[in-house]
Amino acid sequence: MKPISLTLKGFRGIRDGLGRESIELDFAQLAGDAELVAIVGSNGRGKTTIIDDMVLFTVMPSRTAADGMGSFSYYDHVYLPESLKDLVWEHQGKRHRSQLVFRVNPSDRGCALDRRF
Repeated sequence: MKPISLTLKGFRGIRDGLGRESIELDFAQLAGDAELVAIVGSNGRGKTTIIDDMVLFTVMPSRTAADGMGSFSYYDHVYLPESLKDLVWEHQGKRHRSQLVFRVNPSDRGCALDRRF
């Protein structure tokens, strides 16, 4: 899996670390032809939020306390009425998109997941 781009909107780690509501990363532009890329910054700047959301799964790996989906909730990490994770990635020459939308309204609390393989 090769990440192409990542858009995060409404994540606490980005808001608290960068003072921004959203961030859009174009990995092809940022990395160029590099084979190894490092994300650096002071503590609490949102690095872990970015790394955690570069995975295809509906979990932030560093945030799980135990195995299984019941040990983690994205709702603990988002704050807008509607937050978004949009990851575009490539595998075996084909592009895919994994998009998660989180609605925090208590009467409409749900997660819309759209994965195209």
